[in-house]
Amino acid sequence: MLKTAMTRSGFARLLAVAALLLLAREEALAVNTRFWRADDFKAFSEGQLHLLSLSQSGTLSLAPSMHEVLDTGQVLVWSAARDAAGNVYLATGHQGRIYRLTPAMLRSKHPVSARKALYYQAPEPEVFALAVGPDGDLYAGTSPSGKIYRINAHRQSSVYFNPKTRYIWSLLWHKGALYAGTGDNGEIFRISAPAKGEVLFRTGQRQVMSLAAGPQGNILAGTDPSGLIFRVSPQGKGFVIYQAPLPEIHQLAVAADGDIYATAQGASHATPAPAAPLPATLATTAVGQKQPVVLQSAGAAPDGPRGTPAATTLTVGAPVIRLPVLAHPAVMPAAAPQSAVYRITPQGSVQRLWVSATESADDVVPTNGGVLFSTDASGRVYHLNQALESRVLVQTNQEETTRLLPLGPQLLATTANLGRVYVIGDRPAPRGWFESPVQDAGTISHWGHLSWTAEVPKGAQLSFVTRSGNSARPDATWSPWSKPIQVSGGAIASPPARYLQYRALLSAGKHDGASPRLQRVVIPYLPANRPPEISQINVTAAPQPPQGPKVNAPAIELSWTASDPDHDHLLYDVYFRGIHQTQWHLLKRNFAETSLRVGSDLLPDGTYRFKLVASDAPDNPLPLALTAEAVSAPAVLDTTPPEVRNSGVEVTNGAAVIHFSATDATSLLTRAEYVIDSGAWRDLYSDSGIIDSAHETFTIPIRGLSPGEHLVVLRVYDSAGNRGTGKAYVSLPGTSTKR
Repeated sequence: MLKTAMTRSGFARLLAVAALLLLAREEALAVNTRFWRADDFKAFSEGQLHLLSLSQSGTLSLAPSMHEVLDTGQVLVWSAARDAAGNVYLATGHQGRIYRLTPAMLRSKHPVSARKALYYQAPEPEVFALAVGPDGDLYAGTSPSGKIYRINAHRQSSVYFNPKTRYIWSLLWHKGALYAGTGDNGEIFRISAPAKGEVLFRTGQRQVMSLAAGPQGNILAGTDPSGLIFRVSPQGKGFVIYQAPLPEIHQLAVAADGDIYATAQGASHATPAPAAPLPATLATTAVGQKQPVVLQSAGAAPDGPRGTPAATTLTVGAPVIRLPVLAHPAVMPAAAPQSAVYRITPQGSVQRLWVSATESADDVVPTNGGVLFSTDASGRVYHLNQALESRVLVQTNQEETTRLLPLGPQLLATTANLGRVYVIGDRPAPRGWFESPVQDAGTISHWGHLSWTAEVPKGAQLSFVTRSGNSARPDATWSPWSKPIQVSGGAIASPPARYLQYRALLSAGKHDGASPRLQRVVIPYLPANRPPEISQINVTAAPQPPQGPKVNAPAIELSWTASDPDHDHLLYDVYFRGIHQTQWHLLKRNFAETSLRVGSDLLPDGTYRFKLVASDAPDNPLPLALTAEAVSAPAVLDTTPPEVRNSGVEVTNGAAVIHFSATDATSLLTRAEYVIDSGAWRDLYSDSGIIDSAHETFTIPIRGLSPGEHLVVLRVYDSAGNRGTGKAYVSLPGTSTKR
């Protein structure tokens, strides 16, 4: 008995090879059943998730409940903040509007009107940042004039601080002061009272995109374009705790255990470098070392506390970098990544939790069970658990989910392109559905029996509906959604068509709310066989021979170009018909070549048309095989040489005139030449002046020949290259001459 040990990976490789061979076989046989399969993250993520979650392993289940509470009517929501009373404020673009949702509005089961929720209209078009102060007032950072407004409970506003910069990207209340991250000069302002602020720190970057509160009164700042994360002390000392390989640190958040979470965006750069020059030379240090460097301001930034130019102390150090985990292999980029989520521990180690080359992470929120973050792929909200297993928690199906704001056990999500607001609950939705991408069969196809693999708890339900059509996008010409298929292996009732789409409908158990878990969907289909295509058929008589005695065997050269849209192998039947006949006669059957030489061994002389019939029978059962036909132009087959006759010889006074006639039964005569005795061949015209008919006469005058007998040979050619020969003997009598 042979004992063999095989690893799971080795077995998987064998299965992969077998699948490729099967796929190749399916491609070769046009009418074999083909399959659409969805059984991994990538396949399911290409569809739309409606109140469904998608795990990293590719399992669909019911998502937390989610409902829309506000459609702002704006393009996007930039920022969100919550006050102590539970009111949520929303900053939007591009009309500078701020909306407020009260706790009652947030609890409403119906969306609130934008007019009712409108709270404040800023003078500037963009409100990028919001923060609620200890006094309960709302602070809003606007752009592009870069002002910070204070809005009280009566909706009265005033300019709280004007840093005289273009952008206010982020606001943070911390330890009794308001901090502002700005651009284009990359400065962090600390504002202690109305109109009283100073530059706390100059990052040397263009933009300070995000701020977060750190321990011991420190603040954290994420910048652009060098992907730096700074820790800035209350004394204005900065320390780079991490430089990402992506240019923008979009958002920062700090967990209760001190871990820092960051989302990064933009095209990666191998050697990060600031796009804006630092105001002084930045010293490099060895790993783990710290070295203070004083950077003297070189710009026209606000002065320091005593009227002197504000100096910044920056401590630069390289933390220990650790990147062991890609928690989302389903989106592991083959190309350069465009976004990532990082975790930085208080000890300085860095872990990349998630990376993607196709979507960008926006906001990030630590939770007790891991971390949540949002992206621009159909407005997804991901959850990473403590084991770094990811899943799409819910999908808003907007272009982007811009902000996440915890509301106790619930979560508020804001979106872009349609600036809407959703509340995500802490319990599963009672029902949800997955809508597949439109599947293209390439041609009108018949649908088989839909099957799936799933875990369906008692009381829960899983069913499928389908629809089909012949336009790439579903429209009014498509069939309606079918009746539900409630048992795996049920027949697809949608009519034959080129395109198909399905929905998986999931319902929770009525008593325990348990969700079905769908892992795999298989849809078989049988493409309708398409006929071959004959693009051209050429028929050519053998060319006229070159000058000289060598003549090719006359024939008709028949050739064609044909193809099959299903890549089937083709066989050909060739038929012929005389020019005056009405019925076709078989010449060749099941011919595999694409050219045929027709000579006297196949047909007698005559003028013919040829019909080509192409069949895809080699790759299709006979009842399903299809054909295509094409008919050639007329062509002449002539294998008989012209008949050349001596019509007579006239001898007068030592000169001779020889008469010939030439006739061809099939072709036109094209050329003639003669020779006397063993001399050189000479071209000869017909008596009509041009050789262009099936019957011609020729006259050869001979003068200056010596007395005696001479041989004259005439050769006449037809258009098929055949040569006929005639001859005549001329006897010239002797002549006495006076000397």
